[in-house]
Amino acid sequence: MTEPYLEASQKGVKYGFVLDDNPARQLEVSKLLEDMGYRSLTASSLEEALHKIPDSVEVIVSDLDLSNGNFLSGMQFDGYRFLKNIRKKQEEGNYPNLKEVILYSTFFNRWSVGNLIYPVKTGIRKRVEGMGYHVVPKEKGPDGLAEILKNSQEIM
Repeated sequence: MTEPYLEASQKGVKYGFVLDDNPARQLEVSKLLEDMGYRSLTASSLEEALHKIPDSVEVIVSDLDLSNGNFLSGMQFDGYRFLKNIRKKQEEGNYPNLKEVILYSTFFNRWSVGNLIYPVKTGIRKRVEGMGYHVVPKEKGPDGLAEILKNSQEIM
């Protein structure tokens, strides 16, 4: 994958990537990554993410549903499609520095407002974990993400 927008002097930088359609959450997760020593790149849609993610990425945090809270438009599990694409590209030898992938989503709790989609999201959760990736409910907030990221940094 080409990285034309990265200057040569930036090639040694640790990159984190955030895919989320909510600007406030995108900023919150980006700040967390930056506090942990990553240069954070972001995208708000599946299409933007596929064009923008650098091959040198080390950490990916992706929202599951990219409908921007518009449930009338139907659930758009683009975050899951994005992670499937990442897994496929990893198997082809891309993203050699990728150490951590986290799906960050609400409604993984069967007692939540979204309990009508609980079975669907539970199935997706199992598939994502089956790919070797982590799932963190947004209800755990940035602390839930930070815990996974800190643990993965200790292993690295």
